[in-house]
Amino acid sequence: MADIIIDSDSGKLKAGGDQDLEIYNDGSHSYIKNTVDDQTIVLATSTGGATTTAVTVDGSNDVTMVGNIIMADDTSIGIADDAERIEFDGAGDISLLGANVGIGTVSPNITGFTKALTIDGGSAASSGLELAKNGTVKGALFVDGGDDELTLAQVAPEKLYFNTGGTGTSYRRMTIDSSGNVGIGKTPEAWTSFNKILEVGDAYNIANASGQTYVSNNSYYDGSYRAIVSGYGTYIQHSITGSGIIFGTTSDTKEEDVAFTGRAERMRIDSAGDVTIQTGDLIMGTSGKGISFAATANAGGMTSEILDDYEEGTFSPTLVDDSDVEPNTWGDYIQRYGYYTKIGDVVHIQAKMRPRNLTNMNTAAAFKIANLPFPISSANSYYPAFAIGGWGGTAWGSNYACIVGVNNTSYINVYVTDGDTSTIMTLATFSANGDVQFSGTYHT
Repeated sequence: MADIIIDSDSGKLKAGGDQDLEIYNDGSHSYIKNTVDDQTIVLATSTGGATTTAVTVDGSNDVTMVGNIIMADDTSIGIADDAERIEFDGAGDISLLGANVGIGTVSPNITGFTKALTIDGGSAASSGLELAKNGTVKGALFVDGGDDELTLAQVAPEKLYFNTGGTGTSYRRMTIDSSGNVGIGKTPEAWTSFNKILEVGDAYNIANASGQTYVSNNSYYDGSYRAIVSGYGTYIQHSITGSGIIFGTTSDTKEEDVAFTGRAERMRIDSAGDVTIQTGDLIMGTSGKGISFAATANAGGMTSEILDDYEEGTFSPTLVDDSDVEPNTWGDYIQRYGYYTKIGDVVHIQAKMRPRNLTNMNTAAAFKIANLPFPISSANSYYPAFAIGGWGGTAWGSNYACIVGVNNTSYINVYVTDGDTSTIMTLATFSANGDVQFSGTYHT
């Protein structure tokens, strides 16, 4: 069959009784045109002797395809090759480039992101994203149409993981198992006896049971404290019944999931704010730190409101002369004791001494008692007074004896007064087997 050639940019091939169909080229484009308004152009094939419609183009420019669109590798459908388009590559991947995508809406990207996928279920319906495997939904992210609540659901009875930094197992930061247990930094243990547990790091958990909150290390609570792994347990317990916050430890070690029998309360803060230490001591870990009384009224000469030290113990008062002030090792004692209590920078002492002899001591020297537990304050003209409770074996007669400390030293002097004057005593006035008892308070 010979070709029909129309060698002209204005020539047209026309068909139909009214010549409604035109096929032509205007020099720039080729056309198949129906010149009658609102009529449809049909591209058809023959199958089994019958005409089969493949593509129709109606008067509104809508295109209807009966079969599939088969795209060649590395081709696109879009406004332009460098703009919004759907791209099909040789690996079978499909990419949406340069466009927002709306499902259930003609106005995607409501928020104004650079690019967005918007799923809109309408005013009374839920909208969601389903993740399925072999036709079965495994997970979903959806908004309920009734109450607008967002839900992330692990539908399958498996764990839900939250990763940062990567997709591998080493990037898992939080895990929620199928029972609702939550692990941060680890996979939570599946304790069927426990109702919802949050486990943080290595054997740390926060939980609520019977109206009380428990924060524990190496233990959990299901009516009794039980071990997570072998070892000791600690816990913080808060009760809504008014007993306050309780801090406790266990004194015995247990294997996993075995009840602790040595659990003991150590400290409690009650609902009134009072703090009770049940066992153990309150230890200040830093020197100079203590209990502050800054909330109370101050005297004009206040220099500190911190109670930063307390100590109690014993010391050995020692008789000395001028040649051996700190302290004398000559001779020995029939009886000697000293007790002290130090609160802040104030020291209170009670002591007694009864030397057996005064061998090799300078009896003309002043009567001094040394080896105090703490030195006397170095403040100028500070001479603290001490009381003498009794003495014997002395040449002091019926006069009154008193003791005065010497600033910036660790010894005290013994004076005797007749009511008008005071005289420092010498060792000559004190004999072997004599004794003196005294007490007093001084600053250190």
